[in-house]
Amino acid sequence: MSCRLTCRRRVERGSRCSIWPRKRFHKRLRRMAIQENRPRLTTARSERMANLLELERRDADLVLRWDDESEQVLDYLTLRLWCPCAHCRPRREEEVRKSEFEAELRKLQNAKPHVDAVGGYGVRFTWTSGCSAGIYGFDYLGKVAAGEDPNA
Repeated sequence: MSCRLTCRRRVERGSRCSIWPRKRFHKRLRRMAIQENRPRLTTARSERMANLLELERRDADLVLRWDDESEQVLDYLTLRLWCPCAHCRPRREEEVRKSEFEAELRKLQNAKPHVDAVGGYGVRFTWTSGCSAGIYGFDYLGKVAAGEDPNA
């Protein structure tokens, strides 16, 4: 009989592996086994533009500079319309609600938002209207700037 985890040491029936008390060893083996079997999720978008190097805020829009030396310009109204927070996302799902939401955003002053980095994968914008819960991942930002539906 082998050890019940992934070290595959031979043990007698009813006993445990001699390494069993050393949990770190087993955790490391388990982590390695999970990483080997984990499916790799890659898309053409994430391979092409993985990292945002610079985000330049201008008066009416922002400029996204990516690590592949490409540049995208995104206006604040579009950025605010595609806010990924739990309050804004449902308002975009139906056409009627989306047009009402867009009209409401046009009335608001879409001033330069405050930007905070979130880990190494995204940014959070704090809008003057009070919305600050949405985290824009780099892939999400790139899709919005390219005019694609980021939720598709």
